[in-house]
This record gives sequence, structure tokens and C-alpha cells, in this order.
Amino acid sequence: MVTQHTRSFTLTPESSRAILRTLDPNRAVRLGVLANPRARQGRYSGDHVRMWRMLDEPGDLITTRSPAEVSAALEHLIVNRGVNALAIVGGDGTIHSVLNALWPLLDALEEAIGRRVPPPPFLLLHGGTMNLASRAMNTKGNPLPAIERFLSHAAGRSLDAVLVKEVGVMQVHAGSHRLHGMIFGSELVHNAVEMHRLLGDGYRGLLSLVAHVVVGSRIGTETWKRHAHLLRAPQTPAFLDDVTYARYSGAVASTVDLKLARGWVQSLRIDETAAEGFHVKILLETEQRRMIGLVNKLFLNSEDARIVDVDGASSLRVKGPFTLDGELYPVSPETDVSLTLHPRRLRAFQQRSG
Repeated sequence: MVTQHTRSFTLTPESSRAILRTLDPNRAVRLGVLANPRARQGRYSGDHVRMWRMLDEPGDLITTRSPAEVSAALEHLIVNRGVNALAIVGGDGTIHSVLNALWPLLDALEEAIGRRVPPPPFLLLHGGTMNLASRAMNTKGNPLPAIERFLSHAAGRSLDAVLVKEVGVMQVHAGSHRLHGMIFGSELVHNAVEMHRLLGDGYRGLLSLVAHVVVGSRIGTETWKRHAHLLRAPQTPAFLDDVTYARYSGAVASTVDLKLARGWVQSLRIDETAAEGFHVKILLETEQRRMIGLVNKLFLNSEDARIVDVDGASSLRVKGPFTLDGELYPVSPETDVSLTLHPRRLRAFQQRSG
């Protein structure tokens, strides 16, 4: 499935003033919920009535059924409802859509007024298939208890008194696309995600993909024969900061600390001492069977000379299709794709463990 781009709403003098009033750091916290009832087959759709009863007013909850509706939903919540904290129920794809509707809006507003505008704090909730962002913030599981905890924490507080963790956001330029996200994958990762969806979403699909790739490549299964071409190394180089890698097979960049372990994708909680920039892994092995043989090392996060592992990267350039926060962007193989760190950081409420 290819991401549809959200419609950006027009920034008028009236809407600009409304946004600045709403996001005033001294203003009392008002939580709004943006929910995608189609995420994970509407697993939590029956809880929507309970959600809006927890909010200041029922109109502070809005549902969207496609990325194209997200921009209008944000306009309604921030401009019309005065919401200055956003709970997002719908998984990584919904968070991606919100980020790519809100960040350009704040960029335009900052350019118009000549100063920084902090984004509203986010409550990233479990509601999709992989839920990497909610795992990073320890807000996985049913959204209702997480909303209750946030409201308890925010009661009587001004916006600037809400305890949040700041998470870096990458900006991606690819042809006419200007996008924002937290987890990027190059063409090989794009193709693997495509295969993952063919074999089933979520962790079960991930395990199925690994089994088909590792076992299928050894014994030549029909599934492997049909899809082996998707896991071939590109013929173009990768550029990481000042270093050129003439040949590589795949690259992943993330502002969220990702770890592959025991067949599961885990998203670790944010480390406040992490270096500025983003984390990059580049797989240098290009021979297909040897590349697949590195899967276990990737899953165990083991060191290998054929795996480049860099913290605090400032730029990455590759070519071709890519994935951003799990959404597929099937651009042409000749398209230049560049990543840098956006100066604005996402501010997310992090639940304390225990």
C-alpha cells in the first residue's frame, strides 16, 4: 500500500493567530484524540465512546479513515477546538500522516512570524500492527489506560509543565517528495516490507518473512523463486556523511533506538544521552546468500565488519524506492533520496515503567 499525501490546509492570518493562542506554553493542557478506526482492523474502535467521555468535550475526538483526512482533522482539533496535546490512536502509519501534515504547517507558521513554534506534545498510542513509536514511549497496550495516565499527569498543568521526551525527526527529500519521519529504510527494506505485507502484517508476518527468506534461499522454495529478485543489492552507492560506500545492499536510519532480537522488532525507550543526529545501519554484503546469512546477526544486534553501525549521523543519501515509518514510497530507482535531521523535535509523553 502506498501512502497518500495529506492535504495541507491554508494558513490564514486567523488560523495563524488561533494556532499561536492554542500552543501558548502557559495555556492549560487540553487533550484531543485523533483515531484511525481502520488500523489493526479497528481493534479498539469499541472504546471510542469511552475515550470521548474522558475528554473535555466529545468534539475533541475525531476519527480519520485515510491519510487524506488527517490535515482537516488537525485543523479542526487545533484551530477550532483549541486542542494543544494530541493523542494518536492508529499505529505508526497514522503517526506518520500526522507528522507530515503538522510539520509543514509549523514550518510555514515559523517562516511567517520569524520565530520557533513548539509542536504540541504527542501521546503515541498502540493501535496499529508494529507500534514501534508507542513501544518507544512505553505507551503500548490498550490506549484507554494510557490516556487516563496522561490526563492525570496533565491535570492542572500548563502546556510547558507537561513532562515529555524529545525525539528527533528526519526530513527526507526524494524528487518532489518532502517528507518527515522517524524510521527510514532503503530500497531493499522497501521490498522486504512489501514481502512482509504479502505474508501477513505484524510480528507473525515478520517471522513468516524471515522463515521464507532464510529457509527458502537455501532450498529454493517457490515463494523464494517468485520474490528473490526483490532482495538483490542495488547497483548504486550510499553516502553517509563524508563516507562513500560504492556497493551496499540495504540501509536503515532511525531516530528511535531499534533493536532486532529473538525474531521480534523491539523499540527501546529513548535514551536522553543519545548523540545528536540519527542512527544508521548499512549492510555492505551484496552477494545474496551471504547477505541473507547476516540476518541472524542483525536480529541479535551483533557486530560484523559487513555491517556499518553509526550513531549521530547527520546525512544519508541513496537512490530508489524507500519506506518511511512503515509506509511505502515506490519512487523510480534513479530518484535521489537524501536524509537530514529536522531542527524541530517531536515532543512525546513517555510513560514511566513499573
